[in-house]
Parts: sequence; structure tokens; C-alpha cells
Amino acid sequence: MFDVFLDAVRAERPDLELSIPWQRTENPDTLRTMLLDSGVPGPAVTDEVTPMDLPNPQAWWSIVRGTGIRRIEMELDEDTSARVRRANEQWIIDQKLTGLLLGVNYATAVKK
Repeated sequence: MFDVFLDAVRAERPDLELSIPWQRTENPDTLRTMLLDSGVPGPAVTDEVTPMDLPNPQAWWSIVRGTGIRRIEMELDEDTSARVRRANEQWIIDQKLTGLLLGVNYATAVKK
């Protein structure tokens, strides 16, 4: 769904430079390597995927507004934001989407 959001933003604002800093740590192996390369000894990285109900298409916008994605949405003017929202909601309807999978990585290490 995040890709659908980004595609809609890019369609409306191709000039907007999208900074998505968390993408560099989405992959557990990449996160582990980054931690090792920065001197963290023996990091343990666990990835977790949690299903989340999407009770209606409008619920997606609550997720947009309540997460780091909001940063991108705030770069849009009101009319553009409304068009992106409508495009996302229409995609959810067309795909009959009723849930999302949310991924998170946890990293732990022991300080010596």
C-alpha cells in the first residue's frame, strides 16, 4: 500500500523529492550489516510481520496521518493531498483490500 501511496504522490507531484530514510533498514540483513559496520558487536535482528485489519478504505488515511508517511503528505497542498487520498481509496476499493501486513525490525545488542 505504501507503494500505491508513493505512486499517487509521484503522479501528482513529480517534482517532489521523496526522502524515505527508513527504507535503508527495512531488510533485516541490511540492518544487521549496518550495525556491524558501525561497531555494534553481535547485533541480533528480528523481523516481525503483523497483520492489520483495514475496515474501510478511509482507514488507510488514518495510517498515513499517524505514521512517518505523514511527512510526505504534509508536503502536498490541500487539493493535491485530497487527490492522492482519493486515488489510494479507489485502489483499495478496486483491489478489495481488507487488511495490511505491517513489518518491523527489532535490533538488540549487548554493550560491553
